Parts: sequence; structure tokens; C-alpha cells
Amino acid sequence: MNKNLTIRLIYTVLGIILIGFAVGFVRIAALGTDPFTTINLGFTAATGYRYGLTSMFTNIVATIFILFVDRRLIGLGSLLNLLLVGNISDIFVNIFTDTFGPAESLWLKAMFAALGMVILAIGAAMNIVANLGVSPYDALPLVAETLGKGKIRFQYARVVLDFTAVGIGFLLGAQVGVMTLVTAFLMGPLLQFFRVRLFTLLQNLERAI
Repeated sequence: MNKNLTIRLIYTVLGIILIGFAVGFVRIAALGTDPFTTINLGFTAATGYRYGLTSMFTNIVATIFILFVDRRLIGLGSLLNLLLVGNISDIFVNIFTDTFGPAESLWLKAMFAALGMVILAIGAAMNIVANLGVSPYDALPLVAETLGKGKIRFQYARVVLDFTAVGIGFLLGAQVGVMTLVTAFLMGPLLQFFRVRLFTLLQNLERAI
């Protein structure tokens, strides 16, 4: 296997694992989840299905849309994201709550929420720069950036998308907390921050081998 491809596969798999744990952290914190988790929890509240299933459903719908608009963004990473993130989150939340019970103290909840937001941005950025297929949700602002031909910046498209997801999730019955709004404002800029730096790291790793 090509060594550069191996590095990109590691980026992709590690990014997906990080996203799954990040979603778990924000769910345990219960101060409001990230926008994509919020819309999925809205579907969970409306249908009664577990989070892992509703996450797969929304990813499938978004994947079909992206395939028609810019199929280059869909690849192995997209499939792994669709199948694994929701289930990793479910497993992590169940193990944590069975072992330690729900997080009670506010400082612990705040720490988990902040940690989840940062880890989520890192994981999503790793998937984007690996270029082996990103999560359908992360692909949507990339599509806007491409179609806008430089007039629509990634971080702004992401903020609009995040607030739209929060609104739909809230209407469906998801809990919207302070971290939901914080994440909606900050995830786009934070993701762009890590995207630039992780791309530079990836290039340095590929040149070094």
C-alpha cells in the first residue's frame, strides 16, 4: 500500500473515532450538543429510535444529496463515518453512565462539553484534510464553498448550516442548551483553524516518508 495512502487512512480512522468520542462527551455533559447531534437527537425524540440509527439515517439522506452535487467528497471516510460515529457514541455513553453514572457537577459537565467541542473539530478536520471522503454533514459547507467560487467562506457556511440543524432539532424535540449555541457559533472557525494546521502536518508527514 502506498505510504501516503496509509497516512491518510490513519487520519481518517482516527478522525472518525475522535468524532464518536466527542459526540459522547457532549451527550454526557447534557449542556446541549453540537448541531448535527442536536438534529439527530431531535429525530430520536420524534421517532423513539436510538441515536445510532437516526445518525445513520440523516447521514444516508445527506450522502444521497452530496452524490448528486459533488460526489468527489464521498468516499471511504464517508462510509465509515456513516456506520461508526453514532455507534461509537452510543457505546461510549453507555459504558460511561453504567460505570460512573450521569455527570452531576457543573464543572465536570462544562469540561466534558468543551472537550467534546474541541475533539469534534479536530476529528472532523482530520477527515477533511485526509481527502478520502468526509462525513456528509461536513461536506455540505465544502459544497457551498466550492459552488460559491470563493465568495462563500467555509466557516460562514458552516455557521449557517449549524444554526439550521439546531432549529430543526429543537422543533423535533431535542434539548438545546448553552453549548449548542456556543458550538453553532464556534465550530466553523474552530474547524477551519484545525483544518489548516492538520493539512500542514499531513503534508510534512508525507514528505518525510
